[in-house]
Amino acid sequence: MNSLNNQVTIIGAGISGITTGVVLQLLGYQTHIMSKDRADAPLNPNDPEFASLYPSASIIPHSVFGAEVLPCFRDSHQIFELLIDEQVEGISRNQHFEVFEYDKESPDYAPIMSHFRRIDTTWQTEKDVPLRTATGKLCGWTFNCLFADWPVYLPLLFRWYKKLGGRISIRTLDRQSVAQLSTPIINCSGLTGHSLFGDSGSVSVFKGHLLKIRGVPEIKNRFGQTISYNYNPRTAVYADAEGNAQDVYCYPRNGDWIIGGSRLEGTMDSSGRWKGISPEATTSVGEILIPKPVIELNKDILAYTYGMDLNRYRDRTAQVGYRYVRNKQDGLRLEKSLEGNRLIIHNYGHGGAGVTLSWGCAIRVAILLNQELRPRGENSYAHNTLKKVRKAIQQMINRR
Repeated sequence: MNSLNNQVTIIGAGISGITTGVVLQLLGYQTHIMSKDRADAPLNPNDPEFASLYPSASIIPHSVFGAEVLPCFRDSHQIFELLIDEQVEGISRNQHFEVFEYDKESPDYAPIMSHFRRIDTTWQTEKDVPLRTATGKLCGWTFNCLFADWPVYLPLLFRWYKKLGGRISIRTLDRQSVAQLSTPIINCSGLTGHSLFGDSGSVSVFKGHLLKIRGVPEIKNRFGQTISYNYNPRTAVYADAEGNAQDVYCYPRNGDWIIGGSRLEGTMDSSGRWKGISPEATTSVGEILIPKPVIELNKDILAYTYGMDLNRYRDRTAQVGYRYVRNKQDGLRLEKSLEGNRLIIHNYGHGGAGVTLSWGCAIRVAILLNQELRPRGENSYAHNTLKKVRKAIQQMINRR
């Protein structure tokens, strides 16, 4: 490939930007990430607009829509499976439960998940299924779920990117400065993506809460495997102001638990403030108000099912973050466009699945880029991109 047409600018240094950078470097592109901040060394570690600072990092496609979601998840899952097979630090496999106090069909990602099975008829007798004191009839499923230990995995990606020759510049961009860029652009800028390039899709900003609890015991099944869960109570127990169902979760990590959650729909005003309806029942953790059911429901589940008293563990940090979600009709934005003669590939709108879709979306970006920049005779390369990325990752890991 001609060195003049393999240079690419990536906007955004969150999980999507850095993973896209790694993939493109592996495939022979010369990439330069430009961003107002970077997830591995943030200027403001509590910036709620920087979604990559606070993911729970379960590899499950939650709270994201669009036709590309499932194929991207399938490719991502293959890469994460490769990483765990290669014993890459920061990737683990839990027994995960998704439990509902109402009828629920199996998700479309079920065939991708290892050891997926429903628990509708076994939850009363099966050990380790998360239950609360007032549980009635339940349905749901369990599977082996991949997780990324964020304080370990994220810095690793940045080290890989640097080792592969990628560059990062901390720079605030606007439409005018973006227009001066001469290379193809990969737009991984999240919340600001629609303002930099325009977006006709319907935009929502979901406000989420999570709580890090340190110094906690491990939650293990009888095989020694870590247990995690998403628990969905009836809407009469936990819902947002408009009656939409909310779930709580507990994701054990190395030495702590991440518990949540909330998905409060709103918008951002011109001053960068979130506008939406906040929950009436809250609990204060430091200076942050957490929806009360996040703590109370998890407290009940942890005590009733696993014999653990949440009140014993007081080393807690609360976080609030925003996730940019395009509606179900528009969904994940993963497409190319032209502004004049300049190629732009959009990769944002991942909702609550930024980590989950990171590798798959990066591979789709590479395919779109190859179609435009590779000679016509190499177009068949697109069909082998996943295979080439897998092989390149293995070679990189084996050289460490």
